[in-house]
Order: sequence, then C-alpha cells, then structure tokens
Amino acid sequence: MRVIARNGTGRTGEKDGTPQRNSSSSTTAQPSTGTPSAASAAASSSCASGAAFHASPQPAATSPGTGIMRPGSPRRRQHSSHDIAAAVVDENYKIVGSASDKTGCPAPAEMIADNMCRVALAAVKNAGLKIDDINEVGVGSPGSVNPEKGEICYSANLGFANTKLGKMLEDRLGKRVFLENDANAAAYGEMIAGAGKGTKDFIAITLGTGVGGGVIMDGKMLTGSNFAGGELGHIVIVKDGAHCSCGRDGCWEAYASATGLIRETREAMQKDKQSKMWEIAGGSLDNVNGRTAFQGKKSGDETAKRVVKEYCDYVACGLTNIINIFQPDMVCIGGGISKEGEILAAPVREYVERERFSKNVDKQTIIKTAQLGNNAGIIGAAFIGDLYR
Repeated sequence: MRVIARNGTGRTGEKDGTPQRNSSSSTTAQPSTGTPSAASAAASSSCASGAAFHASPQPAATSPGTGIMRPGSPRRRQHSSHDIAAAVVDENYKIVGSASDKTGCPAPAEMIADNMCRVALAAVKNAGLKIDDINEVGVGSPGSVNPEKGEICYSANLGFANTKLGKMLEDRLGKRVFLENDANAAAYGEMIAGAGKGTKDFIAITLGTGVGGGVIMDGKMLTGSNFAGGELGHIVIVKDGAHCSCGRDGCWEAYASATGLIRETREAMQKDKQSKMWEIAGGSLDNVNGRTAFQGKKSGDETAKRVVKEYCDYVACGLTNIINIFQPDMVCIGGGISKEGEILAAPVREYVERERFSKNVDKQTIIKTAQLGNNAGIIGAAFIGDLYR
C-alpha cells in the first residue's frame, strides 16, 4: 500500500470546481520485502502541503514504501477542502486510508514539515498500518522542484526557496523520501493508473485556475536541465494578448484556463444584457464560474455558444502546438472543465485533426479525458519513487 499526503496550491490549478522533466537521476533505495512503499498526492489551496505513502499488502513480493507530495504551483493546481491530504494506496492503485488537515501556512518550513508528517502518519494509522510498514515516501510539491537534491527551489505558494524538504521529512519519518513537482506526479498517476495506461509517451493537461501539464517521454519525466521545464501553460498563442500571471502576454494559460474562460464569459455578458447567462449567474458577474458559459450553451443561448466555441478553439490551439512538438501516444485533459465531456472534447479533437502537422501519418496522438481527478496526484506521488531507482 502507499500512503499519500498532499499540500498547497500547485501547477495543476482548479477553480470553481474546474480544476517534466527528463532527468537521468535515480535513487538506489530499494523497498524491502514485505514492507509497504509510499507515494504522494496533490491538494488544493493557496497554501498547502501533503504527503503520501505506498505499501504492499502482506505478504507481498515487493516491499511498500512511503511517499509525500504537495499540490502544484500556479501552473498546475489541484484543490481540496483541506490544505494537507494524505492517503494510503495499495498495489492496485486503490486508496485504502486517508487523512487531511490544514498546513498552518504561512509558517516556517519546519512547522509545515511537522504538519505534513502528522497528517501522513494519521493516514497510515487509518489504513491499519504502522510507520514500520512503510519503506519510502513520495512527495509532490508546488513550484520548482529538484528531485536529485530533494529540494524545493522555489514555491511562491508556500514561501519556500531552496528548501530541503526531503531531508526534513526523512529526519522526521526515518524513511527515504522522493520529492517531485505536484503536476508531474499527477501526470505520472494518470499514466500508470488512469487514461494513459499502457503508454510510454504521455502528456497530461489540467485546465484550472491555470493551465498545467506534465510531460512523460519514453517513460521519463521531462523537466529540462534545471527542473523547470514542462510549463505548457506559458506558450504564447496570441501575440501581445491578454496578460498572464507569469508576466508575459498572450499565454495559453491566459485563454484556456478557467480564469480565462471566466474573463471571456463576463465580457460577453456585459455586451449582451439579454443573455441567459445572467440568469444562470444569478444576475451578478461575481457568480460567473467555469461552468456558466457551458450551461448557457446547453440552454441554447447564442452568446454562450460563441464563448464556448472560442474557448474550445483556444484550448485546441495550444494542444495542437504541444502535439506537434512532442507527438505523444496520448494527451489527456483534466481539471473541472474537462467534466463537460464531449461538449469540450469533440470540438477540440476536430480542431486538432484539422491543424496538426502529422495529419498524413498513420499513428496519431489520442486525446482523452483524464480519469483519476484529484487522485491522480496522490497515486502518482505514491509511486514516483519507481522513476528514480
């Protein structure tokens, strides 16, 4: 079984119910026979942290380990009702125990580490296990993460800079800790247990408060030489376009995120006072969320239809760029907006099929909706150590 805890906001980013790296480094720590391994998961909030553990039921051919993870940075964030969430995941990727609490953030890193461990241990207890049953820990964190050093280089959400979180957790838990970015952990979880099962070249996109992504090529995380790669939301699709939180203008995130959709919905409503979206939003722009335009489209509102059409085009434009660059086996789309199903997916596929560079190639990238929801980060964190042995 694996136990997972998650913290903080991260690159997966969700709002209003909408919800990398190619490194050769690997750890040599091996699970001991019959002991559980651990992993991590991501949680949502403006300041959160988390941990995850993985353990194999006894008797087991392989030993379980422990893992801890924190949710993403602004580029990929997953939300939950608590800042820290922990879970135990078995070898079939099933969560068998969990716990959650607040991080207490803003707070010193040592205090956040204490809170993460406390919640993770509670999850272990709720799973009917003891810490001695756990062999290793996996952590998912928001921001830029250096897995080789077990260090969070920078996380605005948590106020961390060059913070050796891995060492802090190892000292407290007495277990080997694997640290990874939360969005990468979520992508890995979706690949091994969700929509991407059986693939080697896989990309997960999350449409939330931001646009997050995790890129896995030939079974390895693609994050570049400095562990800061995979910022898919910050490719520019509109020159000199809408301002993005990263400081650039025209980023994919500024248009394809729930934040961008809400902005476009409000602007359309202001131009059309007769739109049914006003009724859906209770007469107030403050109540507009990532579902408002889709609900309006379903009710037949012409203005809402135009908003959804434009939004789907923005999503598909960025997705086509990514497919043209990587040509993965599959791209899965997650986040709260993905719950719109084929209303979103069908026009996106149509656009990509029309615009992709590889239209005359026999093998094409499959586009699917993510399957695991917020559990993707938890499961991925729990098994993230498998990437570094």
